Order: sequence, then C-alpha cells, then structure tokens
Amino acid sequence: MTTGTLFTLGYSAQGAEARLIELMGTDLHASPIKTLLVDIRFSPRSKRFPEWSAGALHSRWHHCYWQLGHSLGNENFHDKALPIKLAKPEPGIKHICWHLRRGTNVILLCACADESRCHRLIVAKMVQEAMAEGIAR
Repeated sequence: MTTGTLFTLGYSAQGAEARLIELMGTDLHASPIKTLLVDIRFSPRSKRFPEWSAGALHSRWHHCYWQLGHSLGNENFHDKALPIKLAKPEPGIKHICWHLRRGTNVILLCACADESRCHRLIVAKMVQEAMAEGIAR
C-alpha cells in the first residue's frame, strides 16, 4: 500500500483557497477517503475569514474535515510572545500517522501565512519523525 502525503496549509496565505481545492479534489464520497483536511487550530474560528471557521469547513468538506486542535493546537496562539505549546500532541500524531499509513493524504490546516513561524511546521516534523519510527502501525 502507498503511504499518503502530508501537506500544510495556512489559509491566510495568498492562493490558499485554490491550493485547498487542488489538494482536496472533487470526489468527497470516495471510499476510502483520499484526502483529509485536518484543522489543527486550538480555536477553530475566524472572524476575519468566516469561510475558514470549523462550521463552514465541515459544511463544505463533510467527513473529509476533522478538527484536532484539542490535541495539536497551540495553546499559546493568543500571544505571539509566548512559545508554541501543543495541547496533547501524541494522540493527534498517532491519528494522522494511521491515516497516512493507509494511503490517505493529510492537509494540516492553520491560519498562519508563514509556515516557518507556525505550529503546523512543528506538527509536520513530529508526524514525519513518528512515521520514520514506525509509530501508529
């Protein structure tokens, strides 16, 4: 079986909507699911971009949208001066690895335009390390 691909996406980046559509594809009823949109925001709301709030994303992508901010969200998202602190990363990392091992592509979603300053880069690295170590087989 082919391993899925891990992508990251910050919805405030230019072209994020088009990139999401490209990655998600059009067949939302495929079995098994081809691509999961995994929202890793601690607080999955956006006043500035309401179309990126959890309810709107769930309505649009249905069972292909999952919210794992309770596990992989940055508890210090509200204060950029504080260091990134993931809520409870182990269960979320295992969950993502499980899907990747079954060939499902996974998109890690956050708001940040700049991945290098976002917790999704840390989550992506943790997933890559866990996959290399054989976690969640």
